[in-house]
Amino acid sequence: MHRMMLYDDEVTVLHGIPVTTPERTWLDMAEMLIVDELVAMGDSCVRVPLPELEGRDQPLCAPEDLQRMIERHKGKRGKEAVAKVRRALV
Repeated sequence: MHRMMLYDDEVTVLHGIPVTTPERTWLDMAEMLIVDELVAMGDSCVRVPLPELEGRDQPLCAPEDLQRMIERHKGKRGKEAVAKVRRALV
């Protein structure tokens, strides 16, 4: 497994616990998921939620955030993982 640098803007705090952002987590999962699963995960990140069911009215991130993760880490990921996230984002 390849280790990547974790930038400050790739970490957020949820209920007092530091966690990676949705877009960084999506990228990290590329090593374990197939393209269809990455599509589903990415869709879950960028879709507009139903406030009455989820308690929020904003997506977890924007499609541009997913693209930014690919560009930022493209030389630091295995070629197969990069190819999967690129296909998932199309």
